[in-house]
Amino acid sequence: MRKSLFILALFFTMPVFAGSFLKAQSFPKTFQDLSFSDRMQFKMDDYELYQPEYDANGNCISGCAYPGINIIQEHETSNNDTQQALQQSESYQQQQRPSTNISLDTHQQQQHPSTNISLDTRAIINAVNTTNDGPVCINRNVNIPVGQVAPFGKPLIGNPRISSPYGPRTLHGKQSYHDGIDFAVPIGTKVYSPADATVVRVINDNRCGKGLRLKHNDGTQSIYCHLNSQFVNNGDRVGAGCQIAESGNTGHSTGPHLHYGLRNSAGNKIDPTPYINH
Repeated sequence: MRKSLFILALFFTMPVFAGSFLKAQSFPKTFQDLSFSDRMQFKMDDYELYQPEYDANGNCISGCAYPGINIIQEHETSNNDTQQALQQSESYQQQQRPSTNISLDTHQQQQHPSTNISLDTRAIINAVNTTNDGPVCINRNVNIPVGQVAPFGKPLIGNPRISSPYGPRTLHGKQSYHDGIDFAVPIGTKVYSPADATVVRVINDNRCGKGLRLKHNDGTQSIYCHLNSQFVNNGDRVGAGCQIAESGNTGHSTGPHLHYGLRNSAGNKIDPTPYINH
């Protein structure tokens, strides 16, 4: 009798459990639907993981930072954040007055065996702080000053073509907001850190693909997506101008390029354009 009652009770409770398992899960449309801590986490996400969508009139319909915001208002907010961040970066850079000592790469060391700068042979391709003269890079972008503390300049050598600028754009017939700059470069192009930094995240996801997130001394963060190879690890200290990766075509990408983005100290997206043209 007890066994029959148990089976009968289990039969009647099964739909309840099944209903809970089969219930559709909805993703919140705005940050306002999230807790404060979740909102802050999404603001600090690496690459459009909380992707906003807009209707034909530019009104945000999902993934919005704030309910009712349109793409023009978002752009104006970003411009204000960019100007404030740029002023802070310039002020911080002037206060630091980085050293003018020049570090040597491995080729230079072979030409100057008498130098007292030692190279950490455990380093793969990134910088290591082994001396008081600054970081030693195996590969270095000489256009970026040693000891630079704010991300001024390009993360690439030369003047690569910009295939997609920062800001509002139409992609696949829909309005969207591009949160970085796309440089059209071949797979395997060397990518450099524009300033001294700490690697805060090595990214591997469907959108960014292989990527990196660096935090610079002025509080800004730089993001690199669609890489072919990453040469640094979480927690690594990287010197200004040192190679950190090679560009590629991984993740959500329509062709080989480097996606380069910047965030301010609060995690808000800012325009890299004035920084690379500084």
